[in-house]
Amino acid sequence: MLNTKHRRALLGLALSSFFALVQFRLIIMLFGADYGRAVDAAAGVLAGKPHWRTFQARVLGPLLIDRISPLFPSFFDAHVCFSIVTLAVMGYLAWRIGWRVGANLGAAMLALFVFETSFSFLLTPHWLYAWDYLNIIVFLVFVDFVVAGRSWPWFVALWAIGIFSRETAAFIAVWMILEALSRRYFARRPGGGGERLDRGMLIAGIVSLVLGAAIVQAITRALFIEEVGPKIFNDVAGEGGRAFYALRIAKNFDIAIDSLTRFQYDMPFVILIYLGVTLVLAIGIMRADRRRYFAFGLTYIAHIATTLVFGILNETRVFVEQIPLVILGTLVLTRLNGRPERAPGFGIGDDP
Repeated sequence: MLNTKHRRALLGLALSSFFALVQFRLIIMLFGADYGRAVDAAAGVLAGKPHWRTFQARVLGPLLIDRISPLFPSFFDAHVCFSIVTLAVMGYLAWRIGWRVGANLGAAMLALFVFETSFSFLLTPHWLYAWDYLNIIVFLVFVDFVVAGRSWPWFVALWAIGIFSRETAAFIAVWMILEALSRRYFARRPGGGGERLDRGMLIAGIVSLVLGAAIVQAITRALFIEEVGPKIFNDVAGEGGRAFYALRIAKNFDIAIDSLTRFQYDMPFVILIYLGVTLVLAIGIMRADRRRYFAFGLTYIAHIATTLVFGILNETRVFVEQIPLVILGTLVLTRLNGRPERAPGFGIGDDP
């Protein structure tokens, strides 16, 4: 007979698999032919001809699709399978975080609901890349590790995988640095216990941060042949690999002002509300449990700021990595958590 742990795992898998199919149906209905363009983008990375040079090092998703493609009639069909499976994994990880934080069915259902609604909200034509799916998984696992209190080698291992999906995995290294410093800071305060600085975590974070930049550059130099974006997108013809990042801030400011001053039926102002909520949640969990979440909240505030500098506000897929923050923040601040699952030694919860 199945015990309670197995039954709740099967329920989570069933629900996440069902919603993965629902989400993929929504993706196809919303993106139409643009879904095929995202497939071409993944193939372009493998061929050394990405849309943009900055995409070249994001090889993990395209490689996984390529490895399973012999099982399917085409690379396109393999990409479809990859999309559905990763969506199911995301849903289950959200469910798992709900159990990890709340230790009850209500918290697990809430976490799954927040994930599914946030993912749907952030879908916008014309792009959803293979690495976008994996990045959500990486940051969901990151949150799970933070809540479980994993030791720093777990985070290094996660970083080592995530850096081959997208360079934003560097924020895991940033968290390790901030976590080591914040632990030391709170330990030195009255009643803090005088905990010594975790030099291993601090050094691991610094090394990972530097090594990540080197890995991205090495992969790009080794594989890059040609940037094809300027040839196929008329609105950027002639720009090539130039990235006027300072102009992104000005552009985002204009988008924000336009969304607030001109009525539009697609109501772009809700994007600003969503960003405001993510900031409130980041600050809220820092205040709710400073020892556990201070570095985490600070890392995500830096992540949000960086996204606004390098991303475009109305291309909402750039915010998908913040979904795990929304899940955790909702769980912590609504106080639906019962007895957190923890194992002896380092606060590591039993797997749901």
